[in-house]
Amino acid sequence: MKSRSFFAAFALVIAAPSLRADTLHLKDGAKLEGKVVAEDKTGVTIETPLGRMVIERARIARIEKGPTAREDLEQREKALAADASAEKWFELAEFAASKGLKRERERLLDATLKRDRNHAGANLASGRVQHDGRWLTPAERDLLVKAAEVEAMRARGLVEWEGRFVTPEEKAHFERGDVRVDVRGESKWMTADEAKRAQGLERIGNDWFAATEVMARRRAQGFAKEARLNLTVLAGEHLVCATAFGKGHAKQMLEASEKGYLLAAEVLKETASDLTWIGGHKALAIVVDTRDDFGGFARFFARDESKVDQRWAEGVAKVDGFFWWDPTGSSATYKGGRHVDDTTAHTVHHLGHVFLNRHGYNFRFLPSWLDEGFAAWFEYRVLGRNAISCIAARRYASQKTVRKEELLANARWFEDAVKLIRDGKDPMFPSLLPRDLSTIEPEEVSKAMVVIDWLVTERKDGFLKLLATLREQWPKGIVPPTSPAAAAAHRAAFAALGLPAELLDAELRRAIAERPVPKRGDGQRGEGK
Repeated sequence: MKSRSFFAAFALVIAAPSLRADTLHLKDGAKLEGKVVAEDKTGVTIETPLGRMVIERARIARIEKGPTAREDLEQREKALAADASAEKWFELAEFAASKGLKRERERLLDATLKRDRNHAGANLASGRVQHDGRWLTPAERDLLVKAAEVEAMRARGLVEWEGRFVTPEEKAHFERGDVRVDVRGESKWMTADEAKRAQGLERIGNDWFAATEVMARRRAQGFAKEARLNLTVLAGEHLVCATAFGKGHAKQMLEASEKGYLLAAEVLKETASDLTWIGGHKALAIVVDTRDDFGGFARFFARDESKVDQRWAEGVAKVDGFFWWDPTGSSATYKGGRHVDDTTAHTVHHLGHVFLNRHGYNFRFLPSWLDEGFAAWFEYRVLGRNAISCIAARRYASQKTVRKEELLANARWFEDAVKLIRDGKDPMFPSLLPRDLSTIEPEEVSKAMVVIDWLVTERKDGFLKLLATLREQWPKGIVPPTSPAAAAAHRAAFAALGLPAELLDAELRRAIAERPVPKRGDGQRGEGK
C-alpha cells in the first residue's frame, strides 16, 4: 500500500492531454490527474499517461471532474475575438503546446502567421530562420546563400569544377588530369607522371617505386621475367632483396642486409640516409635456386651492366656467387645443396665487400687481407657466425683432412682466432700483407677479422686512417700484393695508423689479454620460407 501511495504522489503532476482532466484529491494531500473510467464503492479506476490505476476509495478525499485539454483549447479558441491579434493566436498555440496538442499547435501557428508573417515567436516555433530581413525555412535560406556564393564566384571570373570554384586555367589542367606540385618552393602544374617523378618515383610497368630502388627492381624483375622464375622482391631503406624462396626468406635477407648497411655506415662514418656513397641507388641482393639460374643471372647482369661482358659472365657462372660495386652495389648467389640460411650469410658477406669497396671508391682495389677480412668480420658482426669464404677452394687442402664445407660449418672463426692469439699460436700479422685470395690461409683471414675488430672498436679512427691511406696509396690496376708498390702502400698506411705492422701483434695480444673470454656466436639457423 505504501508503494502505491508513493507512485500516485510521483504521478500527481502528470496529466493526460487528450483525456478528461479529472483530478483525484487524496487524503494525504497528493493529487492524481487523468480520466476516471470506472468507479464503485471500493475504488476508482483512473487512466493516466503512466497507465490505468485503481485507487482505493478510502484514500480519496474528493474527485474533481473537468474538461479534456482539447475541450479546454476549443473553448479558449471560441472565446477569441474575430479580430484577435497575432499575438493572442500565438499565446493559444503555446497553450496547445503546453498540453501536448502538437497538431493543434501547428494549426494555431499557421493562423498566427496568416495574421502576421513576421511574427518572430511563431516563425521560430515553426523552425524558420531570419535571413536578409525575411523569415525562411533553413532549406530556403541555404539555397539563397548558395546562389549568392555562386554569383560572387562567377563575378570573380571563376568556374565550377567538381563542386568547387577554380580559375578557367585550373579547370583546363584538372580536365587533363594535371596536378599541382611544390618544386623547391615553387608550385608548378605537371602531368600525373611528371608529379610522381618530381616526388622521386619512377614507373616499372603499372607501379611506381622510389627512384633509388628502380635499378635494382628492374634487374631482379627483368631477370625473373626472362628466366620465368618466381622471385619475391622486397625493398628496404637501403637495399632491394630478391629471392626464389618466398617472402619469409626475403624478409630474413632484407633484415640482415639492412642491419649490415647501418653497421657499415657507422663504421665507415657515412651518412646512412644518403645513398651517394654506394652509388646513389639501393644495392641489390639476389638469391636463386640452382647454378643454372645463377649463371643465367650472371649473363643477364653482364648485358645490363656496361662495365662487364659475357666473357666475365661465363667465368662468374662457374663460381658460387659474385658481388659488384661499380657504380652500384650488387650481390648474387644460389642455394644449390646448401641450407637456405647460408644464402643469407653469403649475401651479407658479399655486402661487406660491396660497402667496404664503395667507401671512398677511387677505382683502386684493396689488399686481399683487408677486403676478405672485413667481409668475414662484417658477416660475423651481423649474423654472429661465419658460413662463407671467398678463399680459393684449393687453399683448404692445407687443412689436411678438413674439407672447406666442414671448416665453414664450424662457424666460430672469430672465437677460434681470439683463442689462437691468447695461446700465441696465431699467424704473425705481417705475413697477411703479401697474400692474395689464392695464397691466404683460413687462419690468416680469421686473424684479419680480429685485427679489423680491434681497429674499429679500440683504436678510435684507426681503421679509417688505415683504409684511407691504402685507398690513396694502393697501386692502380691489378697488382700482386707482393710488389714493391703494394709494400710501400702498406708502410704508408701503418705509418698513418701510428703503429708499424711489425708491432701490431704485440699491441693486439695485450688488448686481447685484457678482454673477457668472448662468447660463442649463436650460430642458430632459422627456417627459411
